[in-house]
Amino acid sequence: MKRAVGEASLVKAAINGDAQSQGRVGFQAAALVFGGIEGLRSKGGPKGHSVYPDGVKVFEGNIPKRLGEALPDPKAVSSAHFRLRWDNVNGRVYQAREFNSSGKPVRDIDFTTPTKPNGQIRAGHTIAPEQHLWQESKTGGSMQRQKQGTPFIY
Repeated sequence: MKRAVGEASLVKAAINGDAQSQGRVGFQAAALVFGGIEGLRSKGGPKGHSVYPDGVKVFEGNIPKRLGEALPDPKAVSSAHFRLRWDNVNGRVYQAREFNSSGKPVRDIDFTTPTKPNGQIRAGHTIAPEQHLWQESKTGGSMQRQKQGTPFIY
């Protein structure tokens, strides 16, 4: 009986807007209404984009704005620093870009693992966090971000 009350509370919170409808609580409530996770997917529910190491999912439509061109923060001139890509829905860092004291990008650190819309982890990716190093271009142009990520060890 206690579980049923908890499930009813999740559904009620999502319907009334008391819970963060695009976050985990709203997803759990919607899954209950549609008959579980599989039922939600078959009804055209949220499509997965990536997942944090603790299992929190990022859905299409909730992806944080990209960091864009690899430009250092003008307020941090001549200092090594990071620029952050913040996930407002889940309240955490989604990605970080590290710059050296010369203002050149050093690496990107991804704090999520990319998934297919059904939640399956995409091939060729390590479990987050993973890093992508930036390297000088062979032609002398702008720095290039390494395509293949490697595990980030901290």
